[in-house]
Amino acid sequence: MKILYVHGYGGTQDGPTSQLIRSVRVNDEVFAPQFDYKHPDIALSEIRHHINSYRPDVIIASSLGAFYLLHKNCGIHRVLINPALPKDLMKIDNDETFIKSLKALEDKLPEHSVEMVDFIFGLKDEIAPNSKYFIEKYLGNSEFRFNTSLNMGHELSEQYANGYFNSIMNIIEWEVRLFGSERDFTNENIDY
Repeated sequence: MKILYVHGYGGTQDGPTSQLIRSVRVNDEVFAPQFDYKHPDIALSEIRHHINSYRPDVIIASSLGAFYLLHKNCGIHRVLINPALPKDLMKIDNDETFIKSLKALEDKLPEHSVEMVDFIFGLKDEIAPNSKYFIEKYLGNSEFRFNTSLNMGHELSEQYANGYFNSIMNIIEWEVRLFGSERDFTNENIDY
């Protein structure tokens, strides 16, 4: 299976989360590009480019990367780990232009998705503790599933990755094998 990983604020293509995903999903191809996370318009454009050129079966994103991926109806199953919100970034970045552009994106969070979105929340997350916000926003929408880990903070933990996360990925892999991985990139509802 082809996986695109989108890192969060201050993350890198070879950061701990992408390495952990590679160690857990040894039979999958994991592409984890570096992108300009500080400029939302550029970040969204770069993510779109990577989706179009790599054509992944699933996209995994964490923190700020997960926030960006909420805005990408791309016809591809997304797994979003502890999505950050502008209020979370304000704690670590005082760039007013950056925060203002993130707040504008928050106002445009979609109500629905054209594909399945799995949220993973660490209930010990002290950086972006947003599980309640997203559950309230998307509860009742069948496109969104919620998964929580009592023993995980903001980062994907090794214990969770080897257990429940890997189970989620196995289900997605089964779905890709069963239904195929072809995407209709011309669908008018898709904003990739």
